[in-house]
Amino acid sequence: MSGPSGLEAQLHREMQRALAADPSLPAIILAIRAPQLGCDWVGAVTQAGISRQSPAMALRIASVTKVYTAAAILRLVEQRRLGLFDRIDGLLSPEAADLQADHGYPAADIALYHLLTHTAGLHDHAGPLSPYAELCMADPARVWTRHEQLRLGLGMGPPLAPPGTHFSYSDTGYILLGEVIERVTGMVLGPAVRQLIGYERLGLAQTWWDIDEVPPAGAERAAQRMEELEVAAIHPSSDLFGGGGLVATMGDLVTFLRALLRGHVFEHPQTLAAALMTPSVTFTPPALLHSALLRGNVFAGRQCLGHGGFWGVQMADLSDLDVTFALSWGQARCGPATSGLEGGGNIVDRLVAIILEHAAP
Repeated sequence: MSGPSGLEAQLHREMQRALAADPSLPAIILAIRAPQLGCDWVGAVTQAGISRQSPAMALRIASVTKVYTAAAILRLVEQRRLGLFDRIDGLLSPEAADLQADHGYPAADIALYHLLTHTAGLHDHAGPLSPYAELCMADPARVWTRHEQLRLGLGMGPPLAPPGTHFSYSDTGYILLGEVIERVTGMVLGPAVRQLIGYERLGLAQTWWDIDEVPPAGAERAAQRMEELEVAAIHPSSDLFGGGGLVATMGDLVTFLRALLRGHVFEHPQTLAAALMTPSVTFTPPALLHSALLRGNVFAGRQCLGHGGFWGVQMADLSDLDVTFALSWGQARCGPATSGLEGGGNIVDRLVAIILEHAAP
């Protein structure tokens, strides 16, 4: 469907301008749904060196996957197959439990809620203080296991803080959540999350888990890069086990986030309300807010809920305007200056500013 030509045209021009300003970006894809503005649009702009890039192409969404993993855990809670504050010591494989014990992590004190909210005191095996990104770039074809990644994270040092006291973003924690989903359901992670969330019911026809699931018929992948390396060359196991792993179109991200926040994923409204509460812990940096499901962001001065992904993806919902969007700029950079996220944030700010102009009375 086509929205107001003025808004679409302005968004498209800004995407072209951003792409021209940064030749390292392979393409920019934007999906936006804004019923009050009469807009339901997906657009793409591409560098001249890429032969084809369609708005319908799917891509690795990296840490945006965490929202789906968290939603699957919460669905298991709704089904009374898990408790939100269950301790993880009885939920993990013996190997994962032994790794935690060997590195001094108190699994008997860590609850599922702590993993969901990044308050378990775990280091981040994929974070800026870890050599993980450089390891992946040095050997992109390497096939990783979840326990190799868990060992790397736990080996970074003793717990950062007692569970439930301090926020510290951790992919490692979501590896544990992925294992819990598999052990509780008896299924491989991707199909388990699909079933728990109900992709087909929600209309997520272009969303699938790398390796775990067969791509939909006719599915095509969009270009993504990690500096100069094509992301397609990096084995999916580098980001597969719950902290990442999903492939989706920007249109499907919009459909999912709207369904999630408008009460179509969970059976009970109180599940969503509880999942969006921000835990009372120390946050670093202080302005960062993160619930068990989504994180708070401010774009163009406007608060929203959503999540970003390392490969250059951001989805967000501006609830007061009934606007939901998902954006890919297709570039990640490792090292101290994680400018893939900074640059993406600037793109997001400019696009949100255009939306706000059109939403103003």
